[in-house]
Order: sequence, then C-alpha cells, then structure tokens
Amino acid sequence: MSSPPSTSAMWPWKIPRRSSVTRRRARRSIASRNAGSSSSRYDSTGCSPGEWSRSGAPRTSRKRSLAGGSAGGGMAGLEHAAPPAVKAHGGSSAPDREVSRGGEIGLGFGRDGRAGPVTELPRRPDRMRGSERPSVTASTPTCTFRLSGLELGLDEPESALRQRACARLGLELGELRGFRMAKKSLDARRRRGGMRYVCSVDLVLGDGRRTSGFKRALRSGRLSAAPVVGSFEVEVPPERRGRRVVVVGSGPAGIFAALVLARNGARVTVIDRGARLEQRGPRVVAFHRGRTPDPETNLLFGEGGAGTYSDGKLYSRVDDALEVPILEELVACGAPASLPYDARAHIGTDRLHRILPELRARLVALGTEFLWETRLEALVTLAGPPRVVRAVRTTHGELPCDDVVLATGHSARDTWARLAEQGVVFEAKPFQLGVRIEHPQELVTRGRFGHGDEAALLGPAAYNLVCRAGSGEPGAFSFCMCPGGKIVASVNEAGLLCTNGMSNSTHSSPWANAAIVTTFGPDDYAAYGAGPFAGVAFQRSLERAFFEAGGGDYTAPAQRVPDFLAGRESAGSLATSYTFGARPGRIDLLLPERGRRALARALVRFDDMLAGFAGPEGLLVGVEARSSGPVRMTRDRVTRTAAGFENLYPVGEGAGYAGGIMSAAVDGARSAQVLLTTDSRVCDSGVRPRGGLD
Repeated sequence: MSSPPSTSAMWPWKIPRRSSVTRRRARRSIASRNAGSSSSRYDSTGCSPGEWSRSGAPRTSRKRSLAGGSAGGGMAGLEHAAPPAVKAHGGSSAPDREVSRGGEIGLGFGRDGRAGPVTELPRRPDRMRGSERPSVTASTPTCTFRLSGLELGLDEPESALRQRACARLGLELGELRGFRMAKKSLDARRRRGGMRYVCSVDLVLGDGRRTSGFKRALRSGRLSAAPVVGSFEVEVPPERRGRRVVVVGSGPAGIFAALVLARNGARVTVIDRGARLEQRGPRVVAFHRGRTPDPETNLLFGEGGAGTYSDGKLYSRVDDALEVPILEELVACGAPASLPYDARAHIGTDRLHRILPELRARLVALGTEFLWETRLEALVTLAGPPRVVRAVRTTHGELPCDDVVLATGHSARDTWARLAEQGVVFEAKPFQLGVRIEHPQELVTRGRFGHGDEAALLGPAAYNLVCRAGSGEPGAFSFCMCPGGKIVASVNEAGLLCTNGMSNSTHSSPWANAAIVTTFGPDDYAAYGAGPFAGVAFQRSLERAFFEAGGGDYTAPAQRVPDFLAGRESAGSLATSYTFGARPGRIDLLLPERGRRALARALVRFDDMLAGFAGPEGLLVGVEARSSGPVRMTRDRVTRTAAGFENLYPVGEGAGYAGGIMSAAVDGARSAQVLLTTDSRVCDSGVRPRGGLD
C-alpha cells in the first residue's frame, strides 16, 4: 500500500472534501440487501431474532449496554407531528413551564429531567387493551426514563427509534409524552448481522400503566430514571449580585465560567494574552511560513485557548449534569445538532473557528468585556489571611475586581511562576507524555471497518486503544485521535518543540494520527528538582532535545515503528502531514527509558488490536509533552478558592482540574456557580464518574 501524498506544506489546510458518491452507493446497497428480507436483523422492537423467546416476548439480555449512560440532548428527527405542548410535573424544583422549544420534537422535559424516582411509581393495571387504557392528557403526571440498548442499522433513520422504543416497552406511540435521543454509539464489531449503532433514548411517560415489557426492561437495567440535566442559572444571594469578576483566559474553562457569571448578572471582564480569532489565524499562518513563533499569540494562546487548533473532541471522563447545557450552547452557536448525543462528539477545527465568534457575541450581548493581547502581570491583594484580590495588574493597566477566575491553560508557564511568587500554592502532579503516531487513514479504516459497504458508509475510522501493563510497569494509551487529520507544532517558546493533532469536520486528509502517551509522576522527574515546577523543567528538557534532534527549525524527528522497536534509525524520506516535515531521528533514545518501555509494549499490543498498527506505515513523530499539565493550583474542595485566598478561583487544565475541552468547560462553569452562590452543593448535582481515558 503506497503512502498518501504529503500535506506538510499546505496551510491554511485546504483538502478537498471526500465525494459522497461512495457513501450514497453504500447506503443503496445496504438498503437493497435489507429490503424484503424476512431474516432482517432488526424488527420493530430493535431486537435481533436471537433475543426472542418462544412466547414472542424479547428475552432479557444480561450483557452490559454499549451505550453510555450520561445525560444527553438533541431531538431525534420524527416523521409525524409532535403532541401538543404540556408542562412538566413532579419533582422538579423549578416552577412549571412550557418545555417544548422551537425546532424540538418531544415534550415534558423539565430541567431535572424526571418527575420522581422509579421506585416511587405507583403500580397501575398493565393488562388493559384498546379503549380500556387510560388516556394521557396534559394534566397527567409524567416521569422521564432512560431506555438503553436499542439497535439501529447504519442505513436506518433515527426516527425509527421512537417506534422501536414503544415496541420494546409494549406501549403505543400515543402514550409517549416526549422523546429524545440521549446517546448514539457505533458497535463496530464485524459479527453476523454487520455493524450497527447502539442507542439510548429518553422517554416521557404518563404516570399510568406499566406493561410487562416495561417491567422486564426495568429488571434488566436497560430502563432507569433519566439522569439529571443541569442548568447555568442559579439563585444568587442579594449580597453577591452584580459582582465584578475578571476571568483570566478565554479557553473552554474561562469562556464557560464567563457565560455562567454573565447569565446570572455578574459584570464580567475576560482578558487573554493572545489575540482574538480574526487576528490569531494570520499569526499562526505567519509562524508556519517563517518558523518564528509568537510567544503571545500562537496555537496555544488566543481566543478559544489551545483547543481552537485541536479537533474539538467533546467527550470526557466525568459525567456531569452541566454537560448538556454546555453542548446545547455550542449547538446554538453552530455546532452539529447531533453533538449532545453523539458518543464520540467532535466539532472539527474548521467549525470551531465559526462557533467561537458567535459564542463571544453572545457574551458581549450580556455585557461581557473582552480585552485581547492583555497578559496578567500580578494580583493586587489586601493582607490576610485569607488574602483578598482587589485588582489585577495587566500589561495595559489595573482592573479592579471583586473576584478573579484563573483559567490560564496548560502552557502558561511564565504566569504560573509569577503567581507562585505572589503566594499562590502549586503542587506537582502526574501528567501524560509520549509521541504522535501517524498512519494512512485507509489502513485505520480498513482495520476497523473492513472493506464492505458499511465501511464506505461510515467514512474515516477512529480508534481508542489502551495497554495495561503488569505491576510496576507503565501502561500507555491513545489520546486525541484525529481521523483524517494533521500533526501541528503547538509551541509558544522559541527553541522548544511539541506536537499536537487536529482535524477538520470533513476528516478529508489521507492521514490519521493520535498521541500514544504514558503517565509520569513526581518520582519519575525528581532529578529535575524538588519544587512544584520540576515537571515543567522535565517537559522543557524533552522539548528542547526533540527540537535540536529535528535540526533546530521545527522539523520533527521521526522514526518508523519497526525501526523504533528494533532500535535503529529510519532510512529514506518520511512522508507525514506534520506542518514542517520530518527527518529521521532516534526517538527510542530521545524518550526517557520509562516512556520507551511503555511505548514499545503498547505498539506491539495495539498491532494485535488493529492490523498494521506497528507496521512500516506507522510513523512516530515527537514529542507530545502537553497532553495535560504538570502542576495543580491547590484549592479548597468546598469553596473552590485558591489556598490562602478568599476570592481567587483556579479552574481548568492550567489549574490541574481538567483534561480536555469538556472537562475544562464543566470545571469553569461549576466554579462560577460556586462563586455566585458560595454554595458548594451545586458542584455535586448530577456528577457521575465514568470510565474512559479520552
């Protein structure tokens, strides 16, 4: 298989979108294969033939549902008219209100997402037929449930799920008071019957009859009370209304902290050391042309933070009730409507550049002021304890304030040092480090989806791989996988090299890349010092070594996977999507021994999971040193204020409390709610830990 052409010289990145002819042909092929077949895998209940008992009722499956259980949003497209608008009833703490919104089909969802726990539902006759069934009216109390494990063919419309859910529970369509998609994930196992989507849906049901199908689903665990849905709005005490808040940083943590504050009446000023997006883009292009980084406006600093030049992944390791309103806000600003329920939600770099200005405009309409190219220099405080911040000193003067939200991002090393000098307490923490690996996208798609019609319909494939090692040995995992993507240089300091991945919403590049990282703790980099910034010194040391190994011009050292495993330098030219190109280098010698062992073990294991992963078409490009931050600002678990301060709120990745766009946005929004209410209980509402690495 020949390597795809290099796109390293292309910036701004303009790769033609993949033709949809192949997907249309695949869809017609699947549809014609399923049409008229008496052995179709899917029937009206969403059960395969093997799930039916002799009595005709679906057997309970004890297998764990592939669909996630987090709160989701977005409405499935339905082919029939929606029922009339009704009010939510039951256990919501909010007053009754119309909950049907423009463009949404499905009713009855209050902000708490349900009317009461399942265990409190009264038993009703469940064997009534036809006219004997109780009518569902606007005055009937309702409960909201999450039904998981519904299967959907690749060529089936999402509207089929409504009928399928009713059949699974033994209900009629008219008995549903509301319906929406909650989660949609791909089951890519190529077994009999082919690949399919596994979905969860939220249903609003009248507090009436409970069928045998309903009871079976409840016993099996596939039916449960719908998770709580959060809200940005909080009840602000009179003495905390209209506070002046300075938010330092416009990344996801800072921007959603500002949004929560502004919507609840605070007077917000957002400062960022980088430029607004309209000026940030040209400066990034200038770096790629001249190879001279701008220390203030680059792929790490500026509007949107480092995530602006990533691929916009929006899934996290923690389920939180605020994820839904955050995703809904992004949809309102131009993100895909499927974002709230897509299990592998992804916006794309190109869409992010359209969404961020709209999000900024919404904040400006709420009275928020933005000060670009304004760097935090110092905090102006009153003596404590605890110390109180009364103003922030910036490169353009002082800004008086009542509170400060620190959302500096994971690369503001100079700002961390200045804050530490002023008494902000930092501590070292474990962080992830490794390299980027790149393959032809065709290899990844073939390994995941095969060659059939399904592969053509699904488009470029992604992966999420984990290698767990034995006791005392480091494991490794893939992170920030970018199908149809590009490797970029995420740097803000001259003489250092760090890679990252990005992809557009079209995934039209011929390359696929991901970080393969392992975890380094304070004991692993103790040789670089005993203070909280030893990890920063460790990062810089590696970034400098890789920069010099690449020739000192941001060309990256690279090594084919078989050569890495054999301990030899790669020969010949190395095709890559990396912006500045690659040259042969000994990555196996540049990485610390712990990282080399973990990476070698993982590559061999991943080759068993995905054919060709460790083959000659796999290329390692380094170094990936900023997947997460190496420090944490110590903060109070209850008030979320920095240790020793009364009104300083560290949030997001730069503070050490997040590891991605969504987790940073949630941390910023939650901390803003605590700031407004001084009530830490808002942080515990609807938080549900979840497994997963990225």
